[in-house]
Amino acid sequence: MHAITRQQQKPLTLDGCHWLRQCASDDLECTGSARGTRSVVRSHKRRGMLTLELVLALPILLLVVLAAIEFSILLMGNQAISAAAAIGAREASMPGATPQRVQAAVQKALKPWRFAGKIEPLVLEPPFPAQVPSGQPVSVTVRVRSLDVAPDLLKFVGVSLAGQKLSSKYVARKE
Repeated sequence: MHAITRQQQKPLTLDGCHWLRQCASDDLECTGSARGTRSVVRSHKRRGMLTLELVLALPILLLVVLAAIEFSILLMGNQAISAAAAIGAREASMPGATPQRVQAAVQKALKPWRFAGKIEPLVLEPPFPAQVPSGQPVSVTVRVRSLDVAPDLLKFVGVSLAGQKLSSKYVARKE
């Protein structure tokens, strides 16, 4: 690498290439191979541009990362709620099922999750699954507030989870 300073205003010969550079910056660096293209890098000006690009791009990148994290946590929570609803519907489809047994099955399925104790009351259709004739549908709906599942990471940009709920309904046939 060859350094060209501002004081050198005469043409330079580098491996057969003639360059005449009149530059306002302090330092120029000539880079490139003997047969390849030559480029001049303005080191001090470029550092300022990189800082400006970082300042402009970093908030957008941070927003995308936070959105991905929040969405991932919500998706995992929704999968857990869906699995719990399926387990509850399976319990409700068994002979002699009671709302208490269905509730206990759902709570057991959600036990590893931090929102296990914060689910809303289950919605059973019909309310007493033991009275449903064989072959008829029974459904279990599990609901939980979104803020109980995931942190509200995007509220500072106007996208809030406040008032939103995750809900999953599973239907099974009575055995």
